[in-house]
Amino acid sequence: MIRRTEGASSINFTLAARQSRHRLSMLTSRLDTASSRADAQTPIKMDGAGAYDMEISIGTPPQKLTAVADTGSDLIWTKCGACASCEPQGSPSYYPDKSSSFSKLSCNAQLCDALQHESNSTSCGAGGAECDYKDASKASPLLFGSLAALSGSGVQSTPLVQDSVFYTVSLLGISMGTTRTSGIGHGVVFDSGTTLTYLEDPAYTEAKEAVTLQMGLTLAPGRDGFEACFYDEEANDVAVPSMVLHFGGGADMTLEVPNYFINAGDGVVCWIVQKSTGLSIIGNVMQTDFHVMYDVDDSVLSFQPAKCDSLSGSARLLPSKFEGIFLLTVLHVLYTVFQLVQQ
Repeated sequence: MIRRTEGASSINFTLAARQSRHRLSMLTSRLDTASSRADAQTPIKMDGAGAYDMEISIGTPPQKLTAVADTGSDLIWTKCGACASCEPQGSPSYYPDKSSSFSKLSCNAQLCDALQHESNSTSCGAGGAECDYKDASKASPLLFGSLAALSGSGVQSTPLVQDSVFYTVSLLGISMGTTRTSGIGHGVVFDSGTTLTYLEDPAYTEAKEAVTLQMGLTLAPGRDGFEACFYDEEANDVAVPSMVLHFGGGADMTLEVPNYFINAGDGVVCWIVQKSTGLSIIGNVMQTDFHVMYDVDDSVLSFQPAKCDSLSGSARLLPSKFEGIFLLTVLHVLYTVFQLVQQ
């Protein structure tokens, strides 16, 4: 999995709050309309290579294009102009010079600045008149089937809530420093697609009050939906209260400070948990530097603290499993050779 940012400390939390709030609304609506029909539809057709194509229009006046319906991509990509090196040849291209609504994004635009701040993914071309964008490459492994296993110390497990459309677990309570909050009766969703963490009341309000009382800093005005923000103009190493999530089955998830606190800039630090209604979510910032395993066969979610920056890939995540496969292969070869010699 490739994070679009270079780490939790470089996330643009203004954008993250907006996007996460949108995803929260979407997931909440799924709970309410899981069996309802779609409000809009468009035909798709399979091409010769097994992909699904759909027609879209871009520009003023609209230019019709054919695009692959790819639910795994976050951006829309089109061929631009008469591109001799673009594939597939013969398919329609978007011509910016034929669209009255087209304009290049300049380097001093807010979006370009936000992308640069978020993931160092832009550069300036044409003397600053053009914001050139490229996808970040930081990655960690996503494993399926028999490769998805956790071993070693620190592995804890909690049952998945039955009959839920999401990966939901029971949250019995939260320890914020010396205070323990109420739990979330119908559980919380572990969702890698939501950046922030959202909690319903009374757990949210109780945890926020615990943070406020134990921070020892002056409360600052909230921003971007973060209500527990504090002035720390000297950027000192603030004694942040610990945060532990207590799940069903006795699993306790002890978080590191970057999982739930950020330097928001301008001498302000914020607790990056927000209030929601109807759905509670453990977002991907709170899951950073944890291995998380969804065992749907046994209806169990497991997690283990990790230093994901030090992982080069799945081989380092599960060395014992790969060593076992290699050993079995060697034994099989030796056995085959032995049988041939005997004959």
